[in-house]
Amino acid sequence: MKSIEEFLSLPNTLRALLAEKLVIRLSPFPKIALSINRFWVFYNIWSLLAQFMNYHQYLRSLDLAALQLKFALQAEGSAHAPLWFEGLKFEGADPVESAPFPQRLGGMTYGGLHINEEDLKLSADDAALASNGLKHCSILTLAVVIDSAFENIVPDRFSSSNQDIKIAARIARILRNAYTHDPFFPKWNCTNENHIGKFVIPNVIAVDTTTVNGLEVEWQHYGGLLSLLLFLRHCQRLLHSYLGIEITEDYECIEVIGGLFTQTHSSDNC
Repeated sequence: MKSIEEFLSLPNTLRALLAEKLVIRLSPFPKIALSINRFWVFYNIWSLLAQFMNYHQYLRSLDLAALQLKFALQAEGSAHAPLWFEGLKFEGADPVESAPFPQRLGGMTYGGLHINEEDLKLSADDAALASNGLKHCSILTLAVVIDSAFENIVPDRFSSSNQDIKIAARIARILRNAYTHDPFFPKWNCTNENHIGKFVIPNVIAVDTTTVNGLEVEWQHYGGLLSLLLFLRHCQRLLHSYLGIEITEDYECIEVIGGLFTQTHSSDNC
């Protein structure tokens, strides 16, 4: 071995073996040196495994956020559906009482506490209002977890040489800032000069913040719910690719129509 550069050019495993032999040869206590060196190797392996598990946690949070949003959309659809359907009308029953939604929980006990059916009762109007809130909170969660995933998996995301990661991370932070500062009345918060501009991912999402700072967030500003689902999947692909993990699922049932995103048919992934 003639130089440090030559040593550093070797594969990691070979470098580790050579370093171990060198430590043992130079140390006055070779057995102790060998034990310390092997402990250090195992410690680094364990650290890498722990880091990977941490990455997996954030990747999983993206999946959960997508499921939550889709569940919220299903709940909203049920809450706003007609209160009774043909075949669900019971003889002598009021149509509202015959509705399959929302009254199905007759009470609940949890952690030594109990709540009865009357306290859990929801009217049709209550259910419709609550479903809107559930959808809104799902959007908030989606915005936060995408930003958190980028922050914890790609520390240099805003200065990354990968332009796709850089743009996606910037959009994620802009959406996160809009929702987290005032969750139920989100407003665009684009005082950071890096958050001002047009950020576009073709056929996925487009955010123009040049004139919206301080305004209430409208779905037209970014494309709406389905655009967020596409953006989530786009970010998942980027992060999986960054970590060298294959991802195959996609939202193929979402099609671009007239510049807006519209779900036109169902599939196993939607």
